[in-house]
Amino acid sequence: MRIEVMMMFGNVTFIMLDLVVFLVLVAYFANRGLGNMSQSLRQLAIFLLDKAPVGLVDLFDKGEGKGARNWMMLGGLWFCIAATLGFLQTWLRYDPTALDSLSSVGWSYNADALAQVTDMVLVWGGFGMVLIGAGLVIQSRAAGAALASEANATLVAFGWSVLILVNILISIFIDVGRFEQALFNLIFAALAGALLLNHLLTLGERGEGQPIEIPSWMLILGHTALVWGLLANAFGHFTSNTQLEWISSSVVSGWFPLSLALAVMTYSVAKASGSPIWSRNLSMAMLLLFVAITPFGVSASSSASGLWVTIGAIGITVGLFPLLAASTNTIATLKGRWDCLVEEPAATCSAAVALLLPIFAVGAFFTALDTFAGIGSLADVHTTVNQGFFWVIGGLLVVATLSQLLPLTVGRELSSRSKARWAFWLVLFGGLGWTITSLMGDFAQMALDDAGVEGSVAGFRLTASVFLYGSLMGFFIAMHNATETVFSGTPTDSGDAYAGAGAPAGYRLVAGTTTIRQLLGQGLGIDSEIIVGGEEPVATTAMAAPSGDEFAPELIKFAAYLAESGKDVFEVFNEMDTNQDQVIDSAEFRIGMSQMGVAELSHEEAEALLNSFDISGDGNIDLPELDILLMRIHNAAGDADDGDGETTEAAPVAQISTPSDEEFAPELVMFAEYLAESGKNVFEIFSEMDLNKDLVIDAFEFREGLSAMEIADLAPWDVESLMKSVDLSGDGKIDLPELDILIMRINNAAAAGADAGTDEEE
Repeated sequence: MRIEVMMMFGNVTFIMLDLVVFLVLVAYFANRGLGNMSQSLRQLAIFLLDKAPVGLVDLFDKGEGKGARNWMMLGGLWFCIAATLGFLQTWLRYDPTALDSLSSVGWSYNADALAQVTDMVLVWGGFGMVLIGAGLVIQSRAAGAALASEANATLVAFGWSVLILVNILISIFIDVGRFEQALFNLIFAALAGALLLNHLLTLGERGEGQPIEIPSWMLILGHTALVWGLLANAFGHFTSNTQLEWISSSVVSGWFPLSLALAVMTYSVAKASGSPIWSRNLSMAMLLLFVAITPFGVSASSSASGLWVTIGAIGITVGLFPLLAASTNTIATLKGRWDCLVEEPAATCSAAVALLLPIFAVGAFFTALDTFAGIGSLADVHTTVNQGFFWVIGGLLVVATLSQLLPLTVGRELSSRSKARWAFWLVLFGGLGWTITSLMGDFAQMALDDAGVEGSVAGFRLTASVFLYGSLMGFFIAMHNATETVFSGTPTDSGDAYAGAGAPAGYRLVAGTTTIRQLLGQGLGIDSEIIVGGEEPVATTAMAAPSGDEFAPELIKFAAYLAESGKDVFEVFNEMDTNQDQVIDSAEFRIGMSQMGVAELSHEEAEALLNSFDISGDGNIDLPELDILLMRIHNAAGDADDGDGETTEAAPVAQISTPSDEEFAPELVMFAEYLAESGKNVFEIFSEMDLNKDLVIDAFEFREGLSAMEIADLAPWDVESLMKSVDLSGDGKIDLPELDILIMRINNAAAAGADAGTDEEE
């Protein structure tokens, strides 16, 4: 017996060592490259992806994002099918005779076969394909490069779907045994290998010296584990190595889906909140997944000896740590950015996943120990927890992917946020309801069996099927919304905003004061290095400020023309904006200056003049930028001095776009006073208030900023009212020109009031 245990232990040790070496080699070459061979091997690999199989891959579109889009869309379709099968499976547990009328066409209810097909479609089709597509998006954006081969990614997606379909059809007519499943695993391994190669080639395009972020590592190691697991499982069957089969099965059913889930969850939250990942150390802890036994997908061990059970229990316990670390990191990243939960359905989904994942993990932990040891008393409960994980955690991540990463991939706005929110609530409550009522049914059946009493738990099964029907509706809504987004969504030009990739590595503190809030607002995480001393602070986001208020003669004449004509800025702006696109380009500016008799400019002169007050740098002038120009000319004219303390007569300037006798809320006046007393300029204050660095200040950021400056602690409705008085564009947010206009107007009003008081005294 001792010899048998030692042989088993040696076999397991060799298997685990083989897996670890494989993972380490892939990680090493992913990070360091292949030296002088890199370029040659890369060209060969791209050639294989783009040309193999010959002629077939050429049938697919090579456009950017097409591969990831097809994975996500096909996966969404499979998830709807899986939910339908899951509903039927749960209903037939309540009433096994419900579909007996289909016996005329060859249908016969087989609970085990239906459960096998449902799991196959749910894990490999729905959850797997959607999150594989999400992984392709994450990898390409984290690397800052296009996917190495879009056509091959699409080919593999369709091949993956065909393989699932063939597996389902075969299982209808014959019992799919271990041998048939081993053959399927070999084909899946070939497809997964193509995916892994695509990831590695895409990662190789990242910038020189750019580190590999944790979501990228999770994807690379997860796909590597999948390839090893599928090959090892087939090899274990052909060599009758049960330990190898068990370990490889745990890797495929545990490491791979969880690595995808954690990568998508952390990326989605970072992108939606615009905040850096809270802790790099907790992110690193996620990598413990690949040295542990995950509590999900554990099956009974064929060698449940005392030593093996002890090692397995330790491994399952360690498997809890990466899941708890990821959930903690996700919630902490959202701290201070709770408003994004209302604005972004994907953030809501990911936050719910972060809260629920530890609960499912702990439940799976206790049932997995029972199952692993071969006791089997909680086997049905463990199966329910596993399925509940995919219906709830998996379902929410699918909704998050379809409402965030899919629109990003196709370059379109999400068709309907309302539908995405409906999908979230239906999937959340439907999945939780199914899980809870199914567990109640499992425990009730265990109690009946232990008592030796006959009874029925059909009522629990009926209720569970009703809940799962709600999830089914949620998946259909999410898929309908995704389809509308792909084919009729509003095109957008937004880029990626993954904060983890752009989190500053260091920040230099100089003489003065600051707060933790301000440092976090600058994009620092808790692991960012702070350098004390130096001449200038290292800014995370630079904003260009004008170098001075020296104006070209043409611009001064333009301001004088507005004053003499009696028109305000709105009227002149609309006259110059001939195509009514809310901006003035260089051609419109040149024509407008000519029609007003201000100046005859060449194309080059008009463009240079326009660029001199184009704050956003987009080559066009919007209304706030024109307003700022005229205010600065007005201020410069008012401050002109002849050197003897007497103010020279300034040229008449335009009437600014608001009346001179306007009144400002006390909070805004206090804000302007704070700015003057702090010695900071508008650009610095704007950067401090713009916590997520999206170049606009929303209501939450405005409220937090006023509170941090100790100006006022306002209720949300008061902030909204205050924002409207500053928001010229009416988009519900304040940009830099609008804030600049506010400060200038308050200063002008204060100066006008002081002049009026002086006149009265005289």
